[in-house]
Amino acid sequence: MINPIATTPLFVPMVFLIPATLFGLAAMLGACAKSLKANAFVFVIAFIPGLIIAYFAMPTLAWGFAGILFYLLLPLFVFRYTLRGRKSRIRIRSRSKVLDLVPVAALIAVVGVMFVTTHGIFNSHKWRNLLEVTEQKEFDPSDVLLDQTEARTVDQALASRSANELLGNTMGMGSRYDISPMRIQKYDDGLYWVAPFAHKSIWRWLSDATIPGYVTVSASSYSDSRMVTDDRSEINVGMQGFYAGDYLPRYLYRNGYSTVGLSGYTLELDPAGKPHWVVSIVAPQIGFGGYAVQGVVVVDARSREISEYDVDEVPGWIDRIQPYEVVQTQIAGWGQYVDGWLNKAFIGESIVEPTPGSLLVYTRDGDAAWYTGARSQNDSGQGTMGFFLTDSRTGETTFYRRSGITEQAAQSTLEGLVQEYDYTATLPIPYNVQGVSTFISILKDESGNPQQIGMVAYDDRSVAAVGKTVEGAMRGYTEQLNEADQDINLEEGAEPMEISGVLARVGFQHSGDTATMHFTLSEADREAALDRVFSVTGDGGVAPTLSEAGDRVVFTVRQLERRQVTARDFRNRSLDIEGSQGGGRDQRK
Repeated sequence: MINPIATTPLFVPMVFLIPATLFGLAAMLGACAKSLKANAFVFVIAFIPGLIIAYFAMPTLAWGFAGILFYLLLPLFVFRYTLRGRKSRIRIRSRSKVLDLVPVAALIAVVGVMFVTTHGIFNSHKWRNLLEVTEQKEFDPSDVLLDQTEARTVDQALASRSANELLGNTMGMGSRYDISPMRIQKYDDGLYWVAPFAHKSIWRWLSDATIPGYVTVSASSYSDSRMVTDDRSEINVGMQGFYAGDYLPRYLYRNGYSTVGLSGYTLELDPAGKPHWVVSIVAPQIGFGGYAVQGVVVVDARSREISEYDVDEVPGWIDRIQPYEVVQTQIAGWGQYVDGWLNKAFIGESIVEPTPGSLLVYTRDGDAAWYTGARSQNDSGQGTMGFFLTDSRTGETTFYRRSGITEQAAQSTLEGLVQEYDYTATLPIPYNVQGVSTFISILKDESGNPQQIGMVAYDDRSVAAVGKTVEGAMRGYTEQLNEADQDINLEEGAEPMEISGVLARVGFQHSGDTATMHFTLSEADREAALDRVFSVTGDGGVAPTLSEAGDRVVFTVRQLERRQVTARDFRNRSLDIEGSQGGGRDQRK
């Protein structure tokens, strides 16, 4: 629905007059002038700067937001202490030291109230209960995580580079616009980085306030970038490159949202490709902190129409309802105050801290979730005790207690594999690879160009591999998994399963010195294997190279959920020769 206040012209200037008036009254209190005329003069000279500060700072006019309190303390200090001298033209009521202490007392009172109502020493149980967390000891990645076939090979930096290249190659666009920060989103049955254009300067905005549209870059293909500039994609209100009343926070502030907290300004596309600004309404739950999402404001970027939704009524195409900052604060509160403030401050037992960096990932169900690693307090090592997955729409959080390595440890492991090239690994994202939780990262050279893809097991940093492509890294990683069978912590349901069947079709793919055999089955002892494509990499055994349609074979796999499955311990029962295995150890009986 459209906010009715947004259509009331009189309300637009009035919203800034309210804090400016309070600013003037605070100045009068600080000055304590003797005459009514002097007080009026103080109010007037304070009102103008108060109006300017309110216009740019936009303090939230509600209890629980510190900005408005410090906004009012400013004139109290300035007008009390600047009018103390004998040369002041405004005669203050008294130069007593008692009145001079009023601003200091007010500051102490404000800070004291904020401390008592917010700090964990008095509110540890509230911080602990701010987030409801479901703890899980068992984790099957095939039920939650996407597999490697849907891995992101384009990160935010690469997406920005691709978008800027596209912008620079379009005549008349590069000189007028920049690219705003890219944000990942599920759109058009795929993952895309999306960003609106941004005016290069205030002068460009003054000449034409409307920007023509936005750009999308596929998260799996650097060259798949598109510039959308049709009539529906025009943007008339936004963040970067917008000023005055077109600046989104100010537009909302003067249209009915000056009394609520707003967070997480993100451009998202509806199914028709029309851009909308999605902003979360937040409110403090613990004094002046512990924010929680109360609703969502959706602004049509073209028409400026404002719609407000409760959390459970938000349209399904919107991914981000729970802002990153809110989720991180809630997770930190839940983990730090597990046994109260004294335990956090002096003992440190059972405390869980989020690891640096949090990523928006997409689960197998297609839902967006914030992934946050977890470790013990003051743990300076590179190990984790588990991770959190927070649904970015509902805020439902699950904590999986599972030891592993941090994202930073995964980065250093992969960089060590290619240290002679001095590549840098991007922050890795967890995926399901052959039933094993696996970090996948992009390795870049000094110029930021993608050179390789790296994979490292969440449970064991020694199981790692790199390749020019996801498929290439997958082959090396699968070999590492095979060799580490006895050591790596396999997920439940990921133990190798043996399959026996008859070859239907056979093909070979050569990459350097490595040959990969792809095959399907016409008969199998497991029905799920009949519509799968299997791959096995030869390592000197003759069985894969001599196999043909009609041969009876036996091999093992870790999962059958995906259509393309990596096989190992391949044995051809139709060949009566020694050493007829490939892609693993010889296990003929």
